[in-house]
Amino acid sequence: PPPVVAPPVPEERPGILQRIRDRLSGGNDLSGVNDNVPPPAAPPAPVVPPPVPPVFPGQ
Repeated sequence: PPPVVAPPVPEERPGILQRIRDRLSGGNDLSGVNDNVPPPAAPPAPVVPPPVPPVFPGQ
């Protein structure tokens, strides 16, 4: 009879083993955590007041 091959067991939490392997290989185990975090927004440009024309009395 052919040998009985057990079906592959689906991983309950995909990515956990990959992060463990990354950590064991010296990588950062948090490499995939912040993928969905947008980059920090650029600081707002300083508000420059419009130049005020000089006012001469008597004109």
